[in-house]
Amino acid sequence: MGEGKADRLPDLAAELIGLKVEVIVAIRQAAVAAKQATSTIPIVFLTPANPVGTGLVASLARPDGNLTGLTFFAPELNGKRLELLKEAIPGVSRVGCLWNPAQAGMAQEFGEAKVAAQTLGLELQSLEVRDPNQFESAFEAANSERADALIVIADPFLARYQTQIVNLAAKSRLPQIYKPERIC
Repeated sequence: MGEGKADRLPDLAAELIGLKVEVIVAIRQAAVAAKQATSTIPIVFLTPANPVGTGLVASLARPDGNLTGLTFFAPELNGKRLELLKEAIPGVSRVGCLWNPAQAGMAQEFGEAKVAAQTLGLELQSLEVRDPNQFESAFEAANSERADALIVIADPFLARYQTQIVNLAAKSRLPQIYKPERIC
């Protein structure tokens, strides 16, 4: 997938089209590059993000055009994760939510988590992280505002720093739950 270099994806998509392939199978951002490169070759995508929210397809029921695929986008599961935290940690009332607002579709996931938190009687503290240098300050904010636990709404960026997040949560003595983001 472009050897981890997203800027190479448009060129790679164009190369596939030049080879006159019959179908393109694409993961994450490669699907967006393929969509921008062709409207005639069928594209099958696999994405952990919201394909509607990211503009990949018009709707899940009727994606239209030349795209179809599979997503692991399930914002309602954040509610279940919060419910599990509440069951596992008696007296939990404030949960820090680590998320990346720069990633398409994550604002919707955060919004869904916020609604679920309210339903469960929890206060959800937004801990926005767009850059690896912001992790320390996010955990400092969680500690200073007395978060009882942490939920991580993972995306490819946060998944890259999973070990750092786990270590910072342990250092802060914050129990955590997160959506695993381990797709090729």
